[in-house]
Amino acid sequence: MTQPEDTYRIRRLEAEEAEWAAELEAACFTDPWSRESLAEGLKTGRFFCLLAEQAGQPAGYCLAQLVLDEGELLRIGVAPSARRRGLGRSLLRELRSQCPQIASWYLEVREGNLPAISLYRQAGFVPSGIRKNYYRDPVENALLMHRKDNMK
Repeated sequence: MTQPEDTYRIRRLEAEEAEWAAELEAACFTDPWSRESLAEGLKTGRFFCLLAEQAGQPAGYCLAQLVLDEGELLRIGVAPSARRRGLGRSLLRELRSQCPQIASWYLEVREGNLPAISLYRQAGFVPSGIRKNYYRDPVENALLMHRKDNMK
């Protein structure tokens, strides 16, 4: 049986599958994290990662760091071929579902990344500050955003 084009399976990513996240990192970001740093963070439990796959291939992922009742959304990456189909929104929703203990979420996003900013605003995040010249390649400010009282 074939899957509809926009059907994704979202599941927790294990440390031994870090190469899938690394592939998406390279496809999505100018400053990708290495497979080794992703694997180490997953292995030690420092990172919580969800993977969206379609037909056994990685289509997107989100990576968070959780400490008590606070979560920092570190990355959301969606493969170029899977963008503009709601996958980022689905990953955020699943993250919320799997982390009900989190009362406050934080993130940083490039000021010029308007699609991501729109996604985060729709999910209830609000701007809370700017980090000047935070990103490299190219140099750009980071917009700080947060969401309180859980993402429900």
